[in-house]
Amino acid sequence: MTQNKKGNPRQFALIFSIVGLVMFCVGVKEVWESNASKTWPATQGKVLASFVRTPRTGAKSLYSPVVQYEFAVGGKKFGSQRVSFGSYQSSRSSDAEAVVARYPAGTEVKVHYKAKDPAASVLEPGCEMTNIMLPLLGLVFASAGLWFLKISRREGGAGALGSENA
Repeated sequence: MTQNKKGNPRQFALIFSIVGLVMFCVGVKEVWESNASKTWPATQGKVLASFVRTPRTGAKSLYSPVVQYEFAVGGKKFGSQRVSFGSYQSSRSSDAEAVVARYPAGTEVKVHYKAKDPAASVLEPGCEMTNIMLPLLGLVFASAGLWFLKISRREGGAGALGSENA
């Protein structure tokens, strides 16, 4: 049996599964951390800068709010840009502008920080729907990869994944 130029379908299925599992694990960690942030201690901080960044990706622009703030814990200064655990990147400028409007430069803010690692901080603690998307997508990828792997084994690597010999 010779392999065609498209590669081994079992390898693709395995890679698909591994990528899905990594996405799932990273996503679950992010959901866990975002939920834990609700119980983090808080301190006062100050917004240093607040603006909308517009990187161009191909024909589309994605708008990201940038909120730089500083705060002190135990006499030591820290800085961050994390507003929340969710992603605020959007194709609509109004979404990013709304975040920036909540945190104008010079404003005093409540900063929630991780007690064991104050460098980990957030202005808006808690979990958002965007946090849940990564582990769900990872689960879909891993399941699809395992399903493809099962089919390729059942069919001897041919058929369902398009690995017929030329």
